[in-house]
Amino acid sequence: MAIGIATMCGAVLTFLSLQEESSAVDDDRYAQLETVTVKSRLVEADIQVRHERALVGRYRQSNAEAGRLEAEAQGAPDAAPLLDSATLMRRVARASSEVGAAFDWSKLRGVGEQATYDYEGRFQDVLQSLEYGSNVPGDQPALTAAAADRHRARSERYALGVVATISVLTLLTVARIGPVRLRPWIAGAGTVAGVVVIPVLVFTEWWA
Repeated sequence: MAIGIATMCGAVLTFLSLQEESSAVDDDRYAQLETVTVKSRLVEADIQVRHERALVGRYRQSNAEAGRLEAEAQGAPDAAPLLDSATLMRRVARASSEVGAAFDWSKLRGVGEQATYDYEGRFQDVLQSLEYGSNVPGDQPALTAAAADRHRARSERYALGVVATISVLTLLTVARIGPVRLRPWIAGAGTVAGVVVIPVLVFTEWWA
């Protein structure tokens, strides 16, 4: 009877160990895919902000050129063409800031060639927008990897339980065929291993 129960426990623990290891492998795969998704969002946000950085650069350059033409016009005998060119440059710069639909110009601080842009803040905004439209939050790969570690730890516990079960079966078998005077002691050791050691090996990971 005891040997049959120990054999059944060993079979169940083996099944559970394989199941947990399979879950760990699946979670590892999911974590890799989620990591690729998160990294692709970072790249996409970086490309967007680099594009906007270029727009800001052209905006500042146009205003700087307009300022240079205005300064040159102050000492020129015929200042009208220079001022017209400067006005055109400023219109071009202003128009570029008004038609950039994908560009959050509210992040622009100041005007003209002295304007600055909050690239880091814009990067975080773009990244959050991309994450909002995705089913993979930024911290999901780490959570999935942690789940894989938990499954693997449980698999190892179950595997240790299988080893302990084999030891119990060995003790119970020896108790049946060993010397009569030693049978109670051997059987007692097997019972202690089955009742105490195996549950500790198997369930402490779940209690942690």
